[in-house]
Amino acid sequence: MVRLQISFTDFFSTIGNTNFIDRLTSALGITQDKLKIVRVYEGSTIVEWYITSSQSTSTQRQKELKELVDKSLALYNSGSLNLGAPILDFTSQMVTSSGTVVTTNSGTYTKKEINAAVIVILSFAALAMLIAVVVGIIKAIKMSKGYNEIVNMDISEFDKGEHKINISEESKDDHKFEPKQS
Repeated sequence: MVRLQISFTDFFSTIGNTNFIDRLTSALGITQDKLKIVRVYEGSTIVEWYITSSQSTSTQRQKELKELVDKSLALYNSGSLNLGAPILDFTSQMVTSSGTVVTTNSGTYTKKEINAAVIVILSFAALAMLIAVVVGIIKAIKMSKGYNEIVNMDISEFDKGEHKINISEESKDDHKFEPKQS
């Protein structure tokens, strides 16, 4: 994979797939049938490709591909790899005979890592959200029970005067409350 400092549109109008393949195969000393472009997409312009080997055994194929990876990185690092635009990042991956992927890159691309403090803060925020949801559910259940008690309350008890509020004489004087006589 290579990231080129050129717009997606300019890549196809000035370089294109064929010219890119010509330049890379010429630099590596391989035939064009061994290099296939997988895709080209934006983000500057990123070109992904793979190289095949015509060697007969797995060991020979791995050796040839490793040599091509080393050669391409050496050309990039020396500044002599010309693919038609300035190279921002150069990464190669090789699949070994055991199926593992070995990645080698130019070192100009830095992987973003999440700081431990950010993880701790996010964990506390998630815990606070969980507590808020649980408290909200508990309050909703209690409100529902209280509402159901009011709805199911026998109103006839109030009509009979069983739930009258008694105000003491002392509180009447404090508030100068004069009850109406009926």
